[in-house]
Amino acid sequence: MRKAYIILVLVIIFTLVLSFACSAVDGTISGKLESGDKSYTDLSGKYGEEELLDRYFYRRYWLKYKQKLEDGDYYYLKVQYYRKEYENETDYDNLSLKLDGNYTFYPGEKVRNKLIMTLKNKDYFHALYRSYNALKLKYQVDYDYSQESDYTIYLQRQWNNCLNHNYNDNIKDRLSVKWEYELNDNFDINTTYQVEEQLYRATSERSNKYSQKVSLGFKYDL
Repeated sequence: MRKAYIILVLVIIFTLVLSFACSAVDGTISGKLESGDKSYTDLSGKYGEEELLDRYFYRRYWLKYKQKLEDGDYYYLKVQYYRKEYENETDYDNLSLKLDGNYTFYPGEKVRNKLIMTLKNKDYFHALYRSYNALKLKYQVDYDYSQESDYTIYLQRQWNNCLNHNYNDNIKDRLSVKWEYELNDNFDINTTYQVEEQLYRATSERSNKYSQKVSLGFKYDL
């Protein structure tokens, strides 16, 4: 077990224990235990029969603690264990541990702020070069401009650390702006503009990535 893996586990345990110790008794604890499998098939087998290419089995467990604060504010911490094992492509066997934190607060009647943090470790058992740690920070503002119009803007940065070849470490930044407008009780429209960049080390063989997109959507209740 690598040092980064152990550190992540200790951080998760410490954070949960600290939360339980410092929070009021009216918090909420929820969780889920899940297991199953997923198959990949191809119809190009002999006589056109469906051929099984691969299948993986998974186990996913998560535990969440949520604490309500004053004036509608709240925070939660969620820890997740997720393990996947393949029948054929065993190089993809992996275990991921993830810690999510969310603090939501209302500085005014029309404004909601969200501070979101995600810490993740993903270990591949038979392909160590794929293993990585990731830290993601996100700040989001929701503004209720009027009865018909709402705005959402968020800034996000993610640090990716490749555990066995750090020359592929990278930073990914994202900015998104969304506008929603209610034309009437049955018809809403929305539009989003998003820009993103992913920057690698100068020693990496991978190229930096830049992207932008615009979308227009609608919702109509029949």
